[in-house]
Order: sequence, then structure tokens, then C-alpha cells
Amino acid sequence: LTPEKKTLIAPYGTNLVRANNKFIRQLTELDVDFIAYQDEVGVRKTKVDKTKRLFEKLRVAHDKAGRSELWADIELFDFEGMVYKSALVPAPFERIKKQIENAAPYVDKILSYQYPGLMNPADSSAFAGHGKSVELYEDYKKYIKK
Repeated sequence: LTPEKKTLIAPYGTNLVRANNKFIRQLTELDVDFIAYQDEVGVRKTKVDKTKRLFEKLRVAHDKAGRSELWADIELFDFEGMVYKSALVPAPFERIKKQIENAAPYVDKILSYQYPGLMNPADSSAFAGHGKSVELYEDYKKYIKK
């Protein structure tokens, strides 16, 4: 409907990506401007210590394909209990910091994947969500100002 607009996709299954020739060929054929891969740490499909290597492999594949920009979609949430069957809660900032630092050298941009109520300024007139959302908001704000 609007061919002049840029296109972004944010696929899941990032932990299953094999940056081989078939994947690179698929990237060259995919007509999108940005691919923001969900790091899948919040949904517990990827361990934080694996994300650096994951984004490094994606960088190589994207460079070879020479098409879409490589973005990271960092999950700022965790689950209170079982994944998909319990409430979302703000992730510890130390985990998020490591997620950002693991992806940053390899991606063109980082998006913060969160849900309403996971980050709130202390003075919010419409506070929603978890009690630790203020702490995450403050820690995140301090970090990005550095």
C-alpha cells in the first residue's frame, strides 16, 4: 500500500539460525529494509552468554548478503514463573546490560522489546505494571545516557 515506506520485520527463532549459504541466499531474496532479530533471552530460548556469537554470525551473513540492515530486538522482560504461562516481570538490569553489550558490536541498531508496565518513571501519572518497573526504568535511563 505504501511502497515508499521502509519495511522492518522482527523474526523469532533467532537461536535456530544457521548462517550458512542457504540463509545468506534467503537474506538476499528477502525484500525488507531492516531485520530486528529477537534475542529470545526473555522467553528463555537463548542464554545471554550465547547472544554475542549469535549476533556475530548474523553480522557475517548480513554483510555477505548486502541487503537488509541488521538490528537487535533485546527482550527486557522475564517471566515470573513458567514461560508463556505466568506474568511478565522486568528483567534484572545486569542481564539487559549484558544483552546490549553482546549485540552492540555487530548490529546497526538496538531496539528494546518490552511490554507496557515493565518500565515506568517514578513520577508517572499513569503507573501501570510491576513494582520493579521504576528500578528498571531508572537503571536503563542511566545506562543509555553514558
